[in-house]
Amino acid sequence: MRNMERTSSPTGDAIKRKLSLSDVADAFNISRPTLYKMIDRYDMGDYSGINGDLLRLFDIVSDEKCEAEDAQAYLLSYKKRDDTVSRNVPRSAMDRSIRSSAVDIDRLANGVSPRERRTALEWSEGDVRTVSIGQNGRSMVVFDGPEGEYRLEIYLEISGKPFKISEYRQTPGRNYFLVDDLLPNVGYRFNVVCRYNHGETDSGLQELRLR
Repeated sequence: MRNMERTSSPTGDAIKRKLSLSDVADAFNISRPTLYKMIDRYDMGDYSGINGDLLRLFDIVSDEKCEAEDAQAYLLSYKKRDDTVSRNVPRSAMDRSIRSSAVDIDRLANGVSPRERRTALEWSEGDVRTVSIGQNGRSMVVFDGPEGEYRLEIYLEISGKPFKISEYRQTPGRNYFLVDDLLPNVGYRFNVVCRYNHGETDSGLQELRLR
């Protein structure tokens, strides 16, 4: 049986330097053994089954530029947001919360202290609005639009024309996609498509940020 105090992993050690493992488990309403399993998956590059907000926490604490106060601030903001969402706050408030979390990721990717600068995110225009945030070769595409089924299309420009290379389906309850299987230093573009009762609409091709 796994020792309850076992955290001999890069991510586990990073969490212990900045947070209490018990506080993280309590915040996400999971047991310590379950938290260890999520840490092990993250260390192996397997992100399946990891709560999106917990995944962001792992990204944040694993960044060498992240200080303890940054990690603690994110965990506190998550707990407050989770309490707010559970009370069925209007969608506009949830959108602000998603944007706030995206700002934190983008800030850490830039290596900038929260005391120095806050990144101002801007929605793209169109029926489906999007924001792409990149960090360590991964990308988070946040979207907002009409009620419907969403999918994310990834494109490369080949011979001067966009060529679709992959597609992601929306995870229920999430207004974002996480993309982590692309090569760095390649110019990708994306399109978020919404299928609803009267047809389809999309965001149009946008730059996919990986950094």
